[in-house]
Formats: sequence, structure tokens, C-alpha cells
Amino acid sequence: MTSRARQVPIRTRLALLYTALLVAALSAFGAGMYLVLGDELERSFDASLLANAEHAAGAFAQDVDASGRLQPSSRLLAQFASTGGRVMVLDPTGSELARSMSSNSTELPITAADLAAADAHRETVRELRVDGDQLRLAVEPVVLADGEVVGYIAWADTTQPLLGLLGNVRLALLIGGSLVASLALVGGLLLSRRALRPVAELTD
Repeated sequence: MTSRARQVPIRTRLALLYTALLVAALSAFGAGMYLVLGDELERSFDASLLANAEHAAGAFAQDVDASGRLQPSSRLLAQFASTGGRVMVLDPTGSELARSMSSNSTELPITAADLAAADAHRETVRELRVDGDQLRLAVEPVVLADGEVVGYIAWADTTQPLLGLLGNVRLALLIGGSLVASLALVGGLLLSRRALRPVAELTD
């Protein structure tokens, strides 16, 4: 034992030990809760995103002309855009037919893998960054009653509210953990002083 350790009263060392154990337990619990909450929120977000894309695909399946070509109506597009998401309507080759965003905004980067996943009904959601905003994207096929795919719906939504909520939870865990650790340290000092009082009296 070093001279510095000998200078620290035993009751202080005991309080620090109790506090360190409590901080370790709180850290493990907080990290686990944060990860589980983040995973559940992301699952809920993706489920809502896929439901919106699927609903839009079913609605746009009615906007087909006599030749079987998809002709998305601006009214329906504006209705879906009012939910806050970014919506793009594509033809069977993946070329853009219409979008809810302004013409000056960046086009959603739809890949061949997105279209293949939509054709296979994999319900895939991927993350991307567009115009400095972090989005999650889902693509669903527009299918007619006979099974013919006449286009695709790409629906993307920002994850900023989700990230903001997780940030608030993380801050609350840090502040709450710090307060609990401080109270534990003070309580540990008081308890250790009381517990070691007979020893101190005997020593005196």
C-alpha cells in the first residue's frame, strides 16, 4: 500500500468503493436500456415507414391509364406528402414519374438493389443522407390485380425526431446517473463513518 493510499481514510475508501460499484451497475443498466429502447424505436419507425409506402403503392395502383401505364395524380401525391415524408413515384425501370419534393431538391438515390428488394417483398429499409438530412427509405412495388408491376413507390422520412428523442434519453440517463452517484457517495461517507465509529473510539 502506498503512502498516498494510507493518507486516505478507510471510510472514504469504502464510500468510493461502494460508489464505484453502483456507478458500474448503473452504467450497465443504462446502456442496456438505451440500446433496447433505440432498437424498439427504430423497429417502430421502420414499420410505420413500410406501412406508409405499402398504402401509397395500393393507392397509386388505381392511377393507371387504359394502356396500363402508371399516371400518378398530383392530388394523391400531395396528400401523402402532407404526412411529412418524401415520396417518389417511379416507372417499372426505376425512372422518376413524380415526386413530392420541389424540383430543386435532391432526388432520392434509388438503386437497382432497392427495386429488386421491393420485387421480392423483402420489406427492406435502409438509411441514407440527402441534403444534409438523415433519412430512412422504403421502396414498395405498385402491383395491379393481375400481378403486373407498373411502378414503384419510394418513401423516405427523416430520423431527426427519433435521434432527438434518443439524445434526450441519453442526457437524462447521464444527469440521473450523476445525481445518484453523488448521493451514493455522500450516503456512503455517512454510513461508513457511522459503521466505523466504534473502531475510531477504540483507537482513541
